[in-house]
Amino acid sequence: MIKIVLTLLVIFAFYIIRLQDVITYDEVYTFYAYSYNPLVALLRYTLPNNHQLHSVLVWFSTSLIGDSVIAIRLPALFASMLTVSVMYAIAKRFYTSYIGWLLVILLAVHPLYIQYSVESRGYMLSNLLFLVLISRISRRNLWGKKQSYLIMILCSGLMITLPTMIIVIIASIIWGIGFHHRRTYRQFVVFPAITGCIIGGMFYVSPLIQGLFAEFSQMFGYKHIPEFMQFFVSDFILSAPSALVPFILLLVGLPIYHNHRTNKRPLNLLGIVILITAGVLSIQFFISGSIIFPRNLFFLLPVLILAVGNIFWRGIDNRGITIIAILYLFGNLWIGTLPQEDMTENLIEDISMYAQPTDYLVFACCQEGPIRYELEHRGQIHLIDDQKIYDRVVIFTFDTPIEDMIERYKFDVRLDDCYIDDWNRFYPYICEVKSIIN
Repeated sequence: MIKIVLTLLVIFAFYIIRLQDVITYDEVYTFYAYSYNPLVALLRYTLPNNHQLHSVLVWFSTSLIGDSVIAIRLPALFASMLTVSVMYAIAKRFYTSYIGWLLVILLAVHPLYIQYSVESRGYMLSNLLFLVLISRISRRNLWGKKQSYLIMILCSGLMITLPTMIIVIIASIIWGIGFHHRRTYRQFVVFPAITGCIIGGMFYVSPLIQGLFAEFSQMFGYKHIPEFMQFFVSDFILSAPSALVPFILLLVGLPIYHNHRTNKRPLNLLGIVILITAGVLSIQFFISGSIIFPRNLFFLLPVLILAVGNIFWRGIDNRGITIIAILYLFGNLWIGTLPQEDMTENLIEDISMYAQPTDYLVFACCQEGPIRYELEHRGQIHLIDDQKIYDRVVIFTFDTPIEDMIERYKFDVRLDDCYIDDWNRFYPYICEVKSIIN
């Protein structure tokens, strides 16, 4: 127990360093568009950028301690720490405490896991709820109304966070059928899970009626399967040595799966999740002609890591492996917390010699709206309202006409107030303003 507690403290300390990374476009847009109000966050699904349940937690966090970058990212950070804790508990049940500790290390240093531990998106929260659902289904005793209500709440929460989590709900239910009494399982797991999915699905009735999902599939996905596979492999397997190691261990451990002394349930779960995922993506591609971004399959990572426990089936626990695991943890976390090159950060760095602290920087970007920053965005994010006064707005229009930017985003400026300036390799519009209305 001391070993896992110290490991979690080390992981937490290293993640905190990454909280001050340059905030990304998705985080900024979600914060401005949804997380300023809990009802808006929970009920306004106008774009997939709104991971509704997570947006509510961001509202709570920023309401409690202010609109800072750290406050915006705290829900994801805490969800990540709870996720590795639940991973340890599940692995301990399937294998041993020592193997659980090793799997926590493998999960915590994966580059995708580090990214979503400090990025204010709902992927980490959905993984946490998914692992808790696995933990409940894998229990021997499923009897009781409390169990039914918990399963229902977990499935509702998964759906409200990300509608794609219907994949893991279906996979988890199918997985549990193989090792539970059918009648008890239907009563206390299957029926509550279906009810939870229906409740969660009600939050998407409006965009479904409006046909927004058809638009989402065109905006948020790949048109070609090879393109999807390229980014999936690069993100999940080839992004860093720490991402490749679990995949290699899984392949090495597959022959051990046939040994009667191994626990087959985690690998069975991985197989079911992969099959259900492949089936859903095939249906999506057939209907819409596009496939969701690989980041929406982030739930595959903890299941893969859990299945890797088969490679440690002997329950080995010796000083040599412990030292290697500790060095692996510190080495990868140190590499993962080094400053990372970021497009937005490079832009901000390049223009910092020209911009002023009282500038409101706007970058034309993406389908939903512009990236909006202040020069000192690292330390503080402000909700823009009528009370916020800027000397000027600096608009990087790129291929978007300045007239469209002003009209679409309701900037309180006139074309007569704007002129093009030469900022080395950039040519933004500099507009003198009184205020900017969000």
